[in-house]
Amino acid sequence: MVTQDSGPLAGAVEPGATGQRLVFVPSRAGELGSVLAVKALAPALVATPLLLLALELAHVENRASYWRLAWVLVWIAVLVVLLRSASALFVALARTVRSVEFRTEGEAPRLVITRFLHSVAVPSAELRFVKVEEQLRVGERRSIKVLLYFDLAAGPVECAPPRSIQSGWGGSTEMLLDWLTGQLGPLRIPVEYEAISQRHFECPEEWWQADRPARLWQVPKSEVAELAARYGVSRAEYLDQDGGKDRSAATITVYDPAQVYDLIERIRADRAAAAGAVDPVVEDAVESAE
Repeated sequence: MVTQDSGPLAGAVEPGATGQRLVFVPSRAGELGSVLAVKALAPALVATPLLLLALELAHVENRASYWRLAWVLVWIAVLVVLLRSASALFVALARTVRSVEFRTEGEAPRLVITRFLHSVAVPSAELRFVKVEEQLRVGERRSIKVLLYFDLAAGPVECAPPRSIQSGWGGSTEMLLDWLTGQLGPLRIPVEYEAISQRHFECPEEWWQADRPARLWQVPKSEVAELAARYGVSRAEYLDQDGGKDRSAATITVYDPAQVYDLIERIRADRAAAAGAVDPVVEDAVESAE
């Protein structure tokens, strides 16, 4: 009997019938509710003010033609909402993968892919490789999905948790990769990883002031400008409208977050190497004084 996983992957990994199951959608109702909220409620919220305006115009003019037009618009809006809801539900029911069970023990290891309305068992021998694809923004996860490649021509089976739980789903990426490797390694099925980093940030709204690079680079705030210039970090200056009439006091300098993040390890290593290079000189000076 398979025991409940109580480790860091608990919540993403559950015991299956004869193996471990990787759960992407823990709640059918929750996922369907979120799909309907995006696909149905959003158009309804956009259309409601326009429909109210049409009804108000018909009421003010009090003409039969205006009332007919208003009710036609209402029924068109209702029809659009119903069609989008039905389409969204069909896609969710047909395509969304709720879980994948790895039944890797026994003479015929296989994967059981469970969707909303049905499950299908696929021999593990047909699985070419698995890829974990992660979207990152300055090192923080924005989205993650697991791609199962059975036939390169047909494309992968995409498995992804809902947006509301993606940031913490599966614990750390290293733990998830280790778990997948443990499940598929004995079958010699490779597990790959691809990180896609967001490089574009709106300037100056999303760029960082000096305190953030100072904290990441572990340097005093006063050294950020000099280090940014030395390593070629893009910077911009803008005048804070609330900063007062003195331009020097109101000018704010911001730095490109992607470039700041890329340089974390390099700047720390360079500073550590520079600090280590000074130590022998200090030691020789101390010995000479003695």
